[in-house]
Amino acid sequence: MVVPVPSLIVICGKGRIATSALSYTVHYVATQSLPARVVACPNTDDKGYDTWQASLLRAAAQLGVERVSLQEVETERNLLLVSLEYDRIVRVTRFLSRRLYNIHFSALPKYRGVFTSIWPLLNGESHVGVTLHYMDEGVDTGAIVAQRMIPLASYVTARQVYDLYMDEGFALFREWLPRLVTTQPEAIAQDETRATSYNRASIDLGKVEVDLSQTADRICAFIHAFSFPEYQLPTVRGRAIRSCVSIPGNSTAPPGTALHETAYSTSFATGDGRIVEVTWA
Repeated sequence: MVVPVPSLIVICGKGRIATSALSYTVHYVATQSLPARVVACPNTDDKGYDTWQASLLRAAAQLGVERVSLQEVETERNLLLVSLEYDRIVRVTRFLSRRLYNIHFSALPKYRGVFTSIWPLLNGESHVGVTLHYMDEGVDTGAIVAQRMIPLASYVTARQVYDLYMDEGFALFREWLPRLVTTQPEAIAQDETRATSYNRASIDLGKVEVDLSQTADRICAFIHAFSFPEYQLPTVRGRAIRSCVSIPGNSTAPPGTALHETAYSTSFATGDGRIVEVTWA
């Protein structure tokens, strides 16, 4: 459905995807001479300086873009809002506009909620995705506008999956911004029979010790899933590790036996008679 160009475009969120989207939107509006004002709504913990995550508040200041709160824009009828790793649930019923979108880091309806870099690796997924969807009263339950699928190599870590989400999510934003500005695109309701959802209680990030009695595949999946240095690293006997790989051959040693050690890594016998090499952090 064709709609008027929004008078206000709000970019909410954090990190490289939000700062890139803000910059891109500013350039798009200017070069297309659109009658729209672009503003930023940073996450609540944004201090205005870059850490390992780029600061949307800092980017807004550098771009000359005003910072706003959700409450300040709820009554704007001609509003386009895009959430990109935003840390608050947007209460859509409080908004006069229905042009409220989110880019979620998963191939919805699978992996609603949090830990979307961890659970797909624990579950042995071969692909993940990013999804542009309308926001509704639920958490990541709105109708789907578009998706991009991302193949996963067997060796990728949660940190690397997060980077893939950032890259593909921004590509999805770039692709769809012109259409979001001029239309309310058709969308497909999520298939509830395929839906999965994870909350913060689904994983205890304080329990990252590797169980070497598991199979080699499960051991490596666990290590890759919890390898996100900015938050945590998995451990073997209390020592942090970054990666895991299976070594050809088998071992009759009891699971957990250290078979060979170097300054950089150690090979262990596993619960299915195979051998894994873990690399120390």
